[in-house]
Amino acid sequence: MEVLKVLENINNENDNNNSIDNRDNNDSDEENDKISYNKEIRYLGCYFSSSNSRKRSIKRIKNIIEKFLNPIRRKHITVGHIAYLINHVLILRVVYVAQLMTLSENEWNLLFTPVIKLVKQICGLPRSYPTSALYHQYILGINNPWDQICANQITFFTYLINSNLLASRSIMIRCRAAQLRLAIHDNIFEYELESLFLGHQEAKSNLSLHNIIIAQKLNIVIQQDYINRTTWAISGRSIPIREIFITHRCLNLLRKIGISNSYPLIYASQLILPSGHTISWVCYRFIAELSAKGRAITHIDWYYIVDSVNRVENITTNIDIQQMEKTSTIELNEDNLGP
Repeated sequence: MEVLKVLENINNENDNNNSIDNRDNNDSDEENDKISYNKEIRYLGCYFSSSNSRKRSIKRIKNIIEKFLNPIRRKHITVGHIAYLINHVLILRVVYVAQLMTLSENEWNLLFTPVIKLVKQICGLPRSYPTSALYHQYILGINNPWDQICANQITFFTYLINSNLLASRSIMIRCRAAQLRLAIHDNIFEYELESLFLGHQEAKSNLSLHNIIIAQKLNIVIQQDYINRTTWAISGRSIPIREIFITHRCLNLLRKIGISNSYPLIYASQLILPSGHTISWVCYRFIAELSAKGRAITHIDWYYIVDSVNRVENITTNIDIQQMEKTSTIELNEDNLGP
């Protein structure tokens, strides 16, 4: 009997150990799943991830540049050889990987700083030597990565918007979404650059808007025919709310408001009730079908927006009244009527 009890205790301990091992295995599987969700996958030269992270994109470009520079640092090569490798190997790799990235010119200059340092070292030039001279066609002839990426992205962008592919429709949807989020009442393709560049934060997550801004920086004009141009204009009788924000230098508040797809803010009259009073923050969120909970705009910011709208509306009404008073009116009666 004692032997049987000992065997039963051993079996119970084994069952408990197996259950603990199963729990540990399940926990490890869950942790591996969590880790795998945070990582990116490379398939056919393309990278896929659950989130669009600029830090991950910058790290990827840094790894490509570092893998290119490591074997070159240990070898003695000529100036023409390094220029050939940069133009025909490194630039092509970077341009292919960066076709869907929205990095700025300054970010690309920082990424290519190690390459420029190595080129100056091979050429025996000081660090203070101007980098623009290395890009000159008749000095060293290294291709500027920013110029190559801009040319590639704009060429591909214009090809897609003029095609009948599904990608063309998705680009148009992104352009319309950017136009609504930036509260632009006119055609976004022909909008002025100074005002459009104020939405560079929105362009970081919208490749189509990024390409439009780059094209206007390079004096590349994208024009539509008359029929398509009129479909992009949003008509209204009031002053565009974006111009009010720009005038009072508070365009950053436009992002805090939160643009809704069901009730996008384009004109100042949308914030004014028929009685003449301005709607409150909670009322706007209710009309726009947005939640008033969580991170919301402060009452001070909303008061500043409302005050700006009211001042502009009062100025326009006073101008209209003055114009009406200046117009001469002729009263018709029996004395001044002819025979």
